[in-house]
Amino acid sequence: MSQQIKALEEELEVRLFHRKPRGVELTDAGEALLPDARRILADVEAALLRVRRTARGEQGRIAVGFTSSVPFHPFVPEALRDYRESHPLVSMPLEEGGTADLVAAIAAERLDVAFIRSPASDAEGIAVYELLNEPMVVALPAAQAGTTQEAGADPARGACRRTFRSLSARVGARPVRRNYGRLSRGGVYAAS
Repeated sequence: MSQQIKALEEELEVRLFHRKPRGVELTDAGEALLPDARRILADVEAALLRVRRTARGEQGRIAVGFTSSVPFHPFVPEALRDYRESHPLVSMPLEEGGTADLVAAIAAERLDVAFIRSPASDAEGIAVYELLNEPMVVALPAAQAGTTQEAGADPARGACRRTFRSLSARVGARPVRRNYGRLSRGGVYAAS
């Protein structure tokens, strides 16, 4: 320690201590340096603690994206709340956007993770995990739903067709027939 103090005195070109037979005493220059030295040591200790917490994932920043409908399922808000409670020193900025924009933000490293409703179709270099799988349903007046079904017909598809025909007739529009393929199930996906 005395070598380090001597080197510091040479660097500063001042004496920091009066050396006495029974110890040392601070000079005026040493007294002036003492508060700064204590603050510097405390700052170094705090920096080391921050670095260690960050390395353990206890502190830092995680940027989270989500599509507008994701918060309506309790899973995502609960997961975010649980994470915040267990990692209070991690800041978590949230960003709402469309699936393609959120996936692009992950690819550009502006986001760390995104909760999306549909699977990312252009997700090269991005891992996508299905977290939930929910049925997609249609709500319509019971009178529109009807009770007869063709053998082997999809009841949801039939109900949708009847509803849209009825609504189209009501507003005087002629429906255009298109094949949209099989009705799919909705879900929540995490992309990272």
